Amino acid sequence: MSDFAVHLDLYKKFSKDAENAILFEGTRVEAYFLAAFHLIEACAAKERIHINKHKNVRRAIEENEFLFKDESESVWRNFQIIENQLR
Repeated sequence: MSDFAVHLDLYKKFSKDAENAILFEGTRVEAYFLAAFHLIEACAAKERIHINKHKNVRRAIEENEFLFKDESESVWRNFQIIENQLR
């Protein structure tokens, strides 16, 4: 399975957990964070770019602006909000 497919599958699994109201809120927040990370990783993997760690998201997006084009800053800023304010 390609890296893209792996990350997309993980995104779907974490999203499902994040939306599960039965789970503890802290678990759901962490699942939202991981879902967002794997969705970004999936987009990067389509271009054979591997971020590997959540701390590398901003750098990877800034160095590869073609991934999200005009939305690049919005993607990494919103990811940072999830990571630093919600998580």
